[in-house]
Amino acid sequence: MSKKCIAFFLIFLAPFCYAQHLGESLDSLMGLLISEGKLHGSVCYVQQNNQVLHNTPYGYQYLEQGKVMQTNTLFRVASMTKILTAAGALKLCEKGLLQLDAPLKNFMPEFSNMQVMENLNTDSMKLVPAQRDITIRDLFCHTAGFGCQYEAHPGNDTIDQLYIAAHLSDRTQSSGEFIAKLAKMPLKFHPGTGWEYSYSIDVLGFLIEQLTGQNLHEYLTRELFVPLEMFHTGFYVPAEYTDQFSANYEYRNGKLQLLDAPETSDYLTPPVVYSGGGGFENNEGGVVSTAEDFANFCTMLLNKGCYNGIQILQPQTIAVMASDQIAHISNRQFAVEGYGLGLGVINLGKSPDDKMVYWAGGPYNTYFFIDFSKELIAIFLTQNGPWWHEALIDKFRTVVMRNIP
Repeated sequence: MSKKCIAFFLIFLAPFCYAQHLGESLDSLMGLLISEGKLHGSVCYVQQNNQVLHNTPYGYQYLEQGKVMQTNTLFRVASMTKILTAAGALKLCEKGLLQLDAPLKNFMPEFSNMQVMENLNTDSMKLVPAQRDITIRDLFCHTAGFGCQYEAHPGNDTIDQLYIAAHLSDRTQSSGEFIAKLAKMPLKFHPGTGWEYSYSIDVLGFLIEQLTGQNLHEYLTRELFVPLEMFHTGFYVPAEYTDQFSANYEYRNGKLQLLDAPETSDYLTPPVVYSGGGGFENNEGGVVSTAEDFANFCTMLLNKGCYNGIQILQPQTIAVMASDQIAHISNRQFAVEGYGLGLGVINLGKSPDDKMVYWAGGPYNTYFFIDFSKELIAIFLTQNGPWWHEALIDKFRTVVMRNIP
């Protein structure tokens, strides 16, 4: 074979071969899980070098009504909302309205003079003044010292119990009531000395509302969703899109059980408060989106903040967002490999571009990752609990990485 033929193959034909092998592998994986009754359905989306290699619906979005899954099906994405909120807040940083290392108390005085519960869950527990103020960066990075009561990470220590007693996860309370309660709670560690998945990005979302005078849905729609052509993404499902909305299931006692039907879901009406963290209350909170919508957001991140010729965020902002901010912290709630500004980070090599960013939506097993070195975007959307059911996320990622060089 001549060099010209080889070059033609590599440039034009190789991606089609990858796509075929990838499609066959995902078809096999999803088909088996659906046939066994362990998965109601999903949408698998894979894009490389700005080319869509796979965008396929599997199974049903609503088993009880026999509605098949579509590429435009709407999914609750839970904590994947954090990445959107972080991007919205970074736009305020670029405008000079926020500074990453500014104290939170400058914007929310409630968080002045915070106390830390040292020696948590021991006989020598004691309250001491925080060694430094919580910063805006701490909110992005989950290093403020807050905890949470998300379903996927409920916690069970002394401060978690205080959260439960204060009804912090009550979605009917105002954002002001939530902030007032949270600010009275002790911190789990001195700011910047630990990492715990927490309410910190909920606080960041409320801060966006305070600074802009808009609710989070209005702000993100204007600043992100419209310019990124994410026309089906928002904090509730408009009436005209109800037919696209997936039911939510949990695999329990050997079968799929309906948890939330589209026609009666709380997502059909705007929430009392908008959860920037996607976990203000168990199985509620956060945005709904489609695979194609979320892929537009990921494309913007991969293209250094640019989408269709529009600079949504500056390249230097994306570089900081996608850099590990917690490498110096060993005290971690669970074994996250790294964390940037609102998303997980895995450094794959020595080059700044040799990295992966990712996150998941716990109650539903939604997931995305971006491999910068491969210019690869992969998105897995389902509404199938419980968290880590059938290791769906791991299996999806393994299939994609095995089939995309």
